[in-house]
Amino acid sequence: MTSTIPEDESKRIAILVLDFQNEFITPGGKLHTSVKHMIEKTGIVANLSKFVHIARENNAIIIHSPVILPNGEHLETGDWDPHSYGDLDGLFLEGTWNADIAPQIEVLEDRGDIVLKGRTGFNAFQGTGLAGILKDKNVGTFFVGGLLSNICVEESIIAAGEIPNLPLNVYALTDGMAAKTEEEHFVATTGTIPIFSTPVTCYEAASVVRSIAAGAALPSPSLDPIAALLSNNSSMKRGSMQRRNTAGERRQSYLHAARHSAYMKMAMEKDRITDKNRLSIATLLKHYPEKEEPDEDGFDPASPIFMMVG
Repeated sequence: MTSTIPEDESKRIAILVLDFQNEFITPGGKLHTSVKHMIEKTGIVANLSKFVHIARENNAIIIHSPVILPNGEHLETGDWDPHSYGDLDGLFLEGTWNADIAPQIEVLEDRGDIVLKGRTGFNAFQGTGLAGILKDKNVGTFFVGGLLSNICVEESIIAAGEIPNLPLNVYALTDGMAAKTEEEHFVATTGTIPIFSTPVTCYEAASVVRSIAAGAALPSPSLDPIAALLSNNSSMKRGSMQRRNTAGERRQSYLHAARHSAYMKMAMEKDRITDKNRLSIATLLKHYPEKEEPDEDGFDPASPIFMMVG
């Protein structure tokens, strides 16, 4: 299929696929049982594989970010390891089936796919040269999906907004990711991830990609973390947030407040999150009206961006 995006100096699209490996995705993987329910609940395997195919056909860059650990080494988790993965032995072991990228998403390096190397922790930018790749490829629109929603996906989305001299339109594929529990996925997709990105379903993301391919002008998403947090929690004070200057302090402030807000919202509502809680992308999708039946790619347009909890 001939690409509809011209090969010129215009900004390109990239899709980051995190940890889509047998260890998580496939029965027999050491971590599969722990995420099996949410893999099925979100539909990540079908949704993400379809979106990757569509994006590749529209000249997007597919970037695979697996964790590959030499024998005897552990994940470098820093101060954020809610499931104690850094203490577990034999995960994503180099040279094993477990560490292989699951077959539902092909790695086509002859089509321009990139497989990151050197990553041993949660953040896809750490040790991989990903920031340089995005700059070299002139990427302006960046979609992120994979596992886990509240750890590697969240960490990588935050890092994408901190690349010097590279403003990115970052989109989070909310049904192209999964966590271990509904609660964790809910808090990530309604509390933390929307601060640093625009949440979209894979169906909507495919429409965005096609809009760009058709020459649509993309508005920059509104990514003001201070404003986002204040809108979620009116008791927060702008001044106290601005005084936190280091990246670590900002991260802890944003995430603590966002998780608190999301947990409170979940406790009060216990219901499906409505459109008022997601950032608007109506201008991007105006040429793609909703359909009652799945479209030709097999996406279900009624699939919710956010999970139902309770």
